[in-house]
Amino acid sequence: MGNAQGQATKVGVTVAAGRRQKLLGGVAYYPFGPSAGWSYGNDRPLQRVLDQDYRPQAIQDSRSDGPNVGFVFDPVGNLTALTAPGNTAPVVSLGYDNLDRLTAFKDGPTGTVIDGYSYDATGNRLSAQVNGSIQTYSYPTDSHRLASVAGAARSYDAAGNTTAIDGKAREFAYDATGRMSQAKRGGTLAMEYRYNDRGEQVRRFLGTTNTYLKVEVSQCSCDWGRWRVRELKGPLRWRVMEAPRLGLTPA
Repeated sequence: MGNAQGQATKVGVTVAAGRRQKLLGGVAYYPFGPSAGWSYGNDRPLQRVLDQDYRPQAIQDSRSDGPNVGFVFDPVGNLTALTAPGNTAPVVSLGYDNLDRLTAFKDGPTGTVIDGYSYDATGNRLSAQVNGSIQTYSYPTDSHRLASVAGAARSYDAAGNTTAIDGKAREFAYDATGRMSQAKRGGTLAMEYRYNDRGEQVRRFLGTTNTYLKVEVSQCSCDWGRWRVRELKGPLRWRVMEAPRLGLTPA
């Protein structure tokens, strides 16, 4: 169901027995389109508070066990902190260099760096501090392709596709269109992949274990798009996923 602007206000699904099940309802919008909030099928509400630039200020759930987070930005739009809604004290903070590249993800109360990053003059990452351990990145002198991370070398084919990471630890093969067709771990085949003529993955398999995927794109009467992926494992197991365009990109 949609409003006068053609935006979805309710989302539901009809189950096999023919009964309509509510997924989302009461969807509200800001004047230029982004969603302001909705209620889930169990009537649990979610509110999205945006500023005048339509950047998120807060995501709020009225229940204590739901998501409640505030967002802080610097003058050029970089996210600098996550807070409890209505509280200026950061739970986590983020730092940037003079070129607006992320350099630090820090614990808000203590300022302790959780993850940190450094870059060269052209923007290649040189190091990453993760969980207290510093990983170095290296590059060849004739290109910007990543050569190694923490000593684990990477190799590429002529088209730039990654073919190996750390020798035989992880290996990848590609079809004639450059799409991944095989993945190996420790020299052993881990998975194979196949695609249709639109480039959509339709099958992944290992030996006799197959997973088939069917991708559909449809349009409903209120003129909002949706995507659906059907996954079949064996003859009877289907999984259906749908996502409305409520001003958000399906993940």
